[in-house]
Amino acid sequence: MNIIFKNIAEFLPTTYLIALISIGFVYLIFKFYSRDNSREKGDRNVKVGSPTSLYDLIWKKQLPEVSQLEAVKKHGQLFSYSMLGKTAIMCTRLDFISQVLSKEFTTFTNRTSVFAGSDAITDNMLSLSLDDQWKRLRAIVSPTFSTGKLRKMRPLIDDCLQTLIKNIGKMSANSDHSVDMKTVYGAYTMEVIIQVAFGTKVDALIDDKNPIILNAKKLMDNVSLGSLPKLMMIMLWPKFAKCLGFTLFPQSVLAFFADLVRKIIAERRTGQGSDGAKRYDFLQLLLDANDRNNEENSDESRKPEAKDETTTSLLLNTKSLSDEEMISQCVLFFTAGYDTTANTMAYAIYLLTENPESQQKLFEESKSVIESKEDIDYDAIERLEYLNAVLMETHRLFPPVLILEREASHDITLTGDGGADDFIRVFKGDIIQIPVYALHKDPEQFKDPDQFKPERFLSGNIAHHPYAHLPFGAGPRNCVAKRLALMEAKLAILYSVYNYRFEISDKTSRPPKRDSNLGLINPKEVVLKVEKRVH
Repeated sequence: MNIIFKNIAEFLPTTYLIALISIGFVYLIFKFYSRDNSREKGDRNVKVGSPTSLYDLIWKKQLPEVSQLEAVKKHGQLFSYSMLGKTAIMCTRLDFISQVLSKEFTTFTNRTSVFAGSDAITDNMLSLSLDDQWKRLRAIVSPTFSTGKLRKMRPLIDDCLQTLIKNIGKMSANSDHSVDMKTVYGAYTMEVIIQVAFGTKVDALIDDKNPIILNAKKLMDNVSLGSLPKLMMIMLWPKFAKCLGFTLFPQSVLAFFADLVRKIIAERRTGQGSDGAKRYDFLQLLLDANDRNNEENSDESRKPEAKDETTTSLLLNTKSLSDEEMISQCVLFFTAGYDTTANTMAYAIYLLTENPESQQKLFEESKSVIESKEDIDYDAIERLEYLNAVLMETHRLFPPVLILEREASHDITLTGDGGADDFIRVFKGDIIQIPVYALHKDPEQFKDPDQFKPERFLSGNIAHHPYAHLPFGAGPRNCVAKRLALMEAKLAILYSVYNYRFEISDKTSRPPKRDSNLGLINPKEVVLKVEKRVH
């Protein structure tokens, strides 16, 4: 037996052996936890189906969005299957989706709690928190992304925009004028996140050895097919994984950001490094919210009816974020906001290049607003109808996330629009999965679903159901930073098209080749020919 293993080891490189063992390990634990320990499937009034196997995703390298479309085509709009010892219900029925995301939100408040207990920073992230903790965090964080706050954040992006336009010009100054727009927009997104989160200016293309950029990239590289065995271990046996030192994100990276945020918080509280100007970055807005809430709590504690120490402590915990919770939200800023926004911009400029008539329409719109000499503030950006349509159509074809999940907190019966027999029973612990990509490719909602048609999102042309287009989710648990992400992307595309003309080159992959990333449509590169416009 030893001779056999020795011969195998000599024949295969170590990395391949590790890969084979990992794939085998993942397959075994997946099969073990695919048992359905819940009630009989027939009780749900949902037919049984099956998702794409790990074999197809890992070994055959089938794209996850293709797998999603095939599963819906094979099993229909509603089917259930076993997942990690629970029942998952895949649903593209819009009448049920609207109930899960909005009307019955109190039952479906939580996303699937697969990473609970991974580490303190992860557990305190808004996107992964549960029940009352989520409600408290959301109530504190949401106001920092209000329209009023975004108007004040808008100037923070100006320096990043100027750097973006200069970098496109520098990188296109080669013999064939080719530029990898994925790289350029990735650097821009990194700069915006660092500027908006911490009020710190960097040039991510030039200053790529900056410790913030190096550690942020390590965060982003964490979720890929290569990390699947570790992620499965964390999901299935979180306590055992913790003993082995496995966490969702590298501990060294989390420690770096924890130290960074604590240092900035200390400087802000003591006034160090302040030039007297009011700051409007994300961290400062959280600190300001804490100060206001602490003053309110102090006033409440002085009232006669608020003398109970337990009540006062509860009020403080409810209305303020701890330093650790602020650290978690700043780390989340990177993990949730980098790839999703950078990918959207890269695909948007690619689609505009493949459709030059759309690029020309957007150029005319950009020219009208930029050459008007008016301040292009948050409200002016919102009025650019064709720019908004381009981003909405890009999100339809390449959504930031492929699937939404909600877990039922108690038993509930959802009634459809088809009469008395049209219902499903959802039991406590069941997971409703909403395949966003499949929804966006539904020909009943979007005519010619594979074609890029921004005009379908212009006012007067919108014909789809409001829950058929879900790039940021919907309901109370939609993406809290949706407006910031859109503002960031719109400004980049607007100024890019105004200053440069984009064309297909010999180096352009059509469509762009994909990177392996769990749950994201991530292009490896988007190489285009770039020509400076003469105004």
